[in-house]
Amino acid sequence: MVGSVLKKVFSKPFYLVLAPVLALLLLFVIVWIPNLKLIGIYMQSEVTVGQKLSFLFGFLQSLSTTFTLANATFTVIIALLFGINVSLIVYYLSRASKVNMNGGDSILRIGGLFIGMLGMGCASCGALILTPILGTAAAGYIATLPFQGNELAIIGIVILLWSTYSLIKKIHNPYV
Repeated sequence: MVGSVLKKVFSKPFYLVLAPVLALLLLFVIVWIPNLKLIGIYMQSEVTVGQKLSFLFGFLQSLSTTFTLANATFTVIIALLFGINVSLIVYYLSRASKVNMNGGDSILRIGGLFIGMLGMGCASCGALILTPILGTAAAGYIATLPFQGNELAIIGIVILLWSTYSLIKKIHNPYV
């Protein structure tokens, strides 16, 4: 069932392009958030558009330099699952005559992404989301967790996997 639904959805060029584009956009947001001030300053400088784009794309290298291997891996997995999940949602909504998604499912899908993002961040500056919201104390709290916040990313991945599977089931049999 899973393979046939994924083949059915991603055999269409729109969805085949949508998933990686959304995954890349999420990755860019993740690596840009800690550097927004620097990006703002650079974008105001008088350099060519090509240099600005090169500068923005260069931030993807920070996945391997400032994130631990585990954090970078979890970040990429969450981004990929996010892209797949949103593509499946768009497909499902475009194909179903009656949307059969209840509020709880939608909350879990959004919650999976949010919980996964809570624990993401680089080794030197702490959590990407929690640190700006709660201050530097958040990095200290996350450091006390057994896996330094990777628990949150794992929980997010599990929720996104469940969400993706439930969407696949609904696409396979939308009227149940």
